[in-house]
Amino acid sequence: MSIKSKIFILLALLGVLFVAVNVAIQYQCILPGFKTLEQRESEKNLNRAVKAVERDLEHLSLLCYDWSEWDDTYDFVADGNQEYIDSNLVLTTFTHNRLALLYIIDRSGKVIWGKIYDKEIEEFITLPDFPEDQWPADHPLLGHRQPESVLNGYLMTSGGALTLSSRPILPSMGDGPIRGTLIMGRFLCDNCIQMMREQTQVDLNVWSFNCDTLPPNVCLIKDQLTPRQPVLFQENDKVTFGYTFFPDIFGSPAMILQVATQRDIFNKGLQVLKANALGTSIAALATILFLAFLLHSIISKPLTALETTLQYISRSGTLQQVDEKLLTHDEIGMLGMEFNRMIIRLQNDLERRKQAEQALAAKETHLNTLLSTAPDGIVTVNHKGIIESANRAMELISGYGTTELLGRHLLFLIPARYQDAVKQEVNVFIAGSETSLGRQGMEITAMRKDGSELPIHVLACTMDIDQKHKYACFIRDISELKELHDNLLRTRHLAAIGEMGASIAHEIRNPLAGISGAVQVLVENAPADSPDLHVLNEILQMASRMESSVDQMLEFAKDWNPEITRCDLVELIDTIIREARINKDLKNATIYFKGPEASPSWVDPVLFSQVLVNLLHNAAESFDGPGEINCLLERHDRETIITLQDNGAGMTPEVLAKVFKPFFTTKIKGTGLGLSICQKIIEKHGGSITLSSTVGVGTKAVITLPGKKLQIS
Repeated sequence: MSIKSKIFILLALLGVLFVAVNVAIQYQCILPGFKTLEQRESEKNLNRAVKAVERDLEHLSLLCYDWSEWDDTYDFVADGNQEYIDSNLVLTTFTHNRLALLYIIDRSGKVIWGKIYDKEIEEFITLPDFPEDQWPADHPLLGHRQPESVLNGYLMTSGGALTLSSRPILPSMGDGPIRGTLIMGRFLCDNCIQMMREQTQVDLNVWSFNCDTLPPNVCLIKDQLTPRQPVLFQENDKVTFGYTFFPDIFGSPAMILQVATQRDIFNKGLQVLKANALGTSIAALATILFLAFLLHSIISKPLTALETTLQYISRSGTLQQVDEKLLTHDEIGMLGMEFNRMIIRLQNDLERRKQAEQALAAKETHLNTLLSTAPDGIVTVNHKGIIESANRAMELISGYGTTELLGRHLLFLIPARYQDAVKQEVNVFIAGSETSLGRQGMEITAMRKDGSELPIHVLACTMDIDQKHKYACFIRDISELKELHDNLLRTRHLAAIGEMGASIAHEIRNPLAGISGAVQVLVENAPADSPDLHVLNEILQMASRMESSVDQMLEFAKDWNPEITRCDLVELIDTIIREARINKDLKNATIYFKGPEASPSWVDPVLFSQVLVNLLHNAAESFDGPGEINCLLERHDRETIITLQDNGAGMTPEVLAKVFKPFFTTKIKGTGLGLSICQKIIEKHGGSITLSSTVGVGTKAVITLPGKKLQIS
């Protein structure tokens, strides 16, 4: 057996041993870790489902609190007035609040008003668990002795599982004697369970503990659930089931909760380990083949290459080197290197000539590349002003192709109204006189192929080629530079306005405070029937408006330095909109929000909230009646875009062009600084804010924020 064969067999045995040890370690140490992770995921899902059920009970308790500590409810227990029933105890109260039960009972147990609504059949029903006329005074749901007393829990009824909340009926201030008890309840129906699934993104099911239609596996598990062991888990090849139960208000088991978690982690881990075992086997095989190939390359291949080269020279008489890539650093390699040195001496002259030719070609390529990649447009013209060459940048600036530029006069790129002045400047330059065109260049308005105009800077110089005068023109597009200059002027203008506004505000604030205080004293001392009281109140209102205007001016003059932090923009916007929905100033607006599950962004939460609230108020003020505001958040690779679209009255183009200007407003009581402040805040974040509007259709505001943290100096 040859040495090559023996080495190959030894390598094969080592590869098999390596694969076996690697697979054993993964299955004994790594796979149990996947199972542990899966168990934790099941526990998290079960806890999330439990919190969803408890959260629904908390929401019901809060609703019951709002009704129980209400002067109207407190009076209704005493007088049972029909107006309260017509306004509040109607079908929409049950449907809008997902209520199934609402009872108002006085201290003696008499039912002042009470009904049970079944949403599935859309009818009011009766249940023997809830008397319609008189309750026992010692009923557990009526046992409220203190104003802060509350009873929340679950109850199994003949109509199904019911979540209940019971609170004492008190005045709005919560300081009067208890007049009775308010009881609210919700059936734990399929719609409620589906809502919990959507909120938690967990596959959960809830059944009555003594339901006759429990699935077989749930029937087996419910007997094992006790207060000492309230949670159990079962698993099969595909799913892990988690179980727990909820007691009713009397302490007996009421409901059983099941959460199903797919065993994706364990199964995926098992697949990964199998794939890894296969990959390890393939890698081991590849390593064995590579080592065998390496042995062949080190010894056999160099000898074969040297032998083949010598045979070629012997047969053809043409000099040829041995490929140095096939030579090794040993005796065989030294023999091949010495042979190549001999061949090199004979090939030096030819090689030098080839190198000179290549250097010349490289220099020409370098010059052509430099000309074509120059950022400025470069054209050469003859003494008549005819274009003879143009680079790629000139094509981009003018919109014309090179073939369209060649042979035409340079002035065809200048609008007709400027051609006479430019022609005069060019003629002076060609005549050899001093002109700005040849010293520092000059700014000219050019015309592109599509008819649009743009500002350019042109610098010319004279060249002598073949004893003839030629002229090179270096042309730069300065439209962005001019835009930056205009923005700088606008910024300085706004800063000046801000400084002036701050100065005026400080001068006004102290006298205004004195006026308000003096008028307030006059109001307090004036008789209730004084004819001057109305005038004094109007003075106070006008002073308050002036104080608000002063505050707005100081706010505008402030040099905003946002305290930018990383926060979830989706959560922040959702919080702002939830607070806006209960704001009385936005009562006519229905606000919708759509976005991803999360959007980590770098913003100042307080300042961003100020901007969004201002935009929501502006949108709401454009409604003649009820209206809608749609908020959309879109996250891209480099920026985040927030869009607010309303269906209000809209704005004319004339108004839209001025909305960001300080002190411009269409409101009777406005200061015209709200949108200017919003613009400053967003620009300090490194973003932008734009408005578009159509009269009778609505207005859209678009806020663009950078995708990464802005470094504020």
